[in-house]
Amino acid sequence: MNFPKNIKKILGNRPSSLDTIGMSNAQVICFDEMVLKIEKQSEESDMEHKMMTWLADKLPVPRILCLEKENGMS
Repeated sequence: MNFPKNIKKILGNRPSSLDTIGMSNAQVICFDEMVLKIEKQSEESDMEHKMMTWLADKLPVPRILCLEKENGMS
């Protein structure tokens, strides 16, 4: 799969698996210590990022390592 440069730098050569359990239309790739979520850029995906950022110092939520938007994908 072709990832943006910043994402490639974070992922390196880590082994991964594709999540097949989720119910969203997003593609979710699981790594030992992180998750990569790939979906069409939308108001919902933008709000999800804003919500996770806002919640970060209020609740234990996953830390966002990077956000990339390219060719209509987030």
